[in-house]
Amino acid sequence: MMKPSTFLATLLFIVLYNTFSAQTGNVGMGTNDPKQRLHIGGASSVVNNNIGTTGVKLVTPTVRIDGLNKTNNSTVFTNDDTTNPLYVNSNGITGTLKAIQLIENTPIDGDAITEQSAYFPATTTIAGYQPSPALRTINFTLTQRSMVYIVSSISARITNTSGGILSDTYHKSIVARIRITSPSSLADYNLTDGVTYASGTSSSINTFNLSPGGEIVLEPGSYTLVLDGLTIGSTNNVGHYVYFGGDSGDKLNVYARPL
Repeated sequence: MMKPSTFLATLLFIVLYNTFSAQTGNVGMGTNDPKQRLHIGGASSVVNNNIGTTGVKLVTPTVRIDGLNKTNNSTVFTNDDTTNPLYVNSNGITGTLKAIQLIENTPIDGDAITEQSAYFPATTTIAGYQPSPALRTINFTLTQRSMVYIVSSISARITNTSGGILSDTYHKSIVARIRITSPSSLADYNLTDGVTYASGTSSSINTFNLSPGGEIVLEPGSYTLVLDGLTIGSTNNVGHYVYFGGDSGDKLNVYARPL
């Protein structure tokens, strides 16, 4: 049996040791020599195919936080194999967010656009591009600074004023445009894709596919994104129509990845 004096000496050593360790500011789990405020030692294993069936290898964690798991965050972790990044804000608060937020996503074989036309009249007094009504308007809100990706595929068909084949010798420009209309500070942000069309015949190609797209870093806030079509003719143009979004596979997809 340990003598009372020995027991008290041992207890005093433990108290002094813990006090000294606390004063150093480093705490260790699985290590007797913590190098940081919280140092978790031990080896980690590697898990294969942790993200679906992609084969991406991830190191298994040495920390478990039940407050961030699927049970408590079912809208973030939608499947058992969902993996999302961990974020820390400027106040040191930790949380998880979806790696990719689907703002607008057209299903495979879906169609996101209702056909609209842009008309350029037979006149020499109009100097600028003539727009179509909005083909698609998307309102969305970001809760965190994010990289926003925009992908589209828009059909455009050009005709004369009677709906037939253009046969004049003048050039026309056909453009699909995506812009952020709100907030107004981003009014200059435009994504465009276009073609130039000359005279046609009964066997010529008069339908085109335009794919404006790109990416932009946006701060938290509310945004309005608009897709429309534009056309312009050269001097002495006889007038024409461009019908945007008439095919069945037109799409406008918008994704956001938190930064």
